Amino acid sequence: MSDDKISYFTEKVVEDKEIDILDLFVVIADNLKLLVFVPFVLGLLVLGLGYALPKTYESVSVLSTDQVNQVNQVNSSVVTGLVLSADLLAVVAQKTNLASTISKEETLRQLREMIKVSVGKQDKLVTLTTQGKTPESARQFNQVVLDQLFILSRPRGEQAAALQFQLDSEKTSLAAVIALESTLAKQLASGKALSEAQGRVYADALQSKSRLSTSIAQFQLRQAGLSTNDLVQAPSLPETSIKPQKAKTSILAALGGGFVLLVFVFIRQALRSADTNPETAYKLQRIRQGFLMRPNKPQS
Repeated sequence: MSDDKISYFTEKVVEDKEIDILDLFVVIADNLKLLVFVPFVLGLLVLGLGYALPKTYESVSVLSTDQVNQVNQVNSSVVTGLVLSADLLAVVAQKTNLASTISKEETLRQLREMIKVSVGKQDKLVTLTTQGKTPESARQFNQVVLDQLFILSRPRGEQAAALQFQLDSEKTSLAAVIALESTLAKQLASGKALSEAQGRVYADALQSKSRLSTSIAQFQLRQAGLSTNDLVQAPSLPETSIKPQKAKTSILAALGGGFVLLVFVFIRQALRSADTNPETAYKLQRIRQGFLMRPNKPQS
């Protein structure tokens, strides 16, 4: 094939493409009002619907487990498990009157959707997020979850009894040490010198008093578990809703409607153009027959 023929065919293909692109722009120009007006109205309708739909608010609280973890082995991972445990959620469902309306399984599923808990990678702080239909209900829901978490973080059963026994023993020992220290201190205050043995006893009493006081404080922390003292941030009162996202939804609806409408316009134009092309019209007839499951008529 000569260079002239190759150049001719190349120019012909480019020209056909330019014509096709121009045809597309002509179709868009002819239907411009429709392509702009309908998506705009659809976006407004979705925006209005967003104002009518119920809103969802989120309350956030932040908890530190550093102090209680040092004495009670309640770390951030344990707290995360407790928050989503069936024991905690069952009590929360009763306090929020959710358990009386649906089944137990559905109640747990809904609560796990309404409660989010995460742990910071660096600071290991536990962030608790709860949802509600109003700002106050979201905050109260967060507080109910925290209150039950505080209860479940405390020792129970035999562990609690053993801890109480150890605490009582330490308190008894501390009382005896304080009494001994007081007796020896009075002797010193009266001007009487302590013997060598009494001096050693007095020094040991001071050391034991410090050790026992620290031990008692740790036992009390273990008994208390998590508490409001471990809160870095109390449950917040949200000001704006997180759902529905009216602006985002309306924009997506307008764009989606515009795209569907554009496809419809192109298909309609293609069907109209097919009437002037016998070959294309025959193909469309075959397509209709195939979708309608009609047998092809024998060609004469």
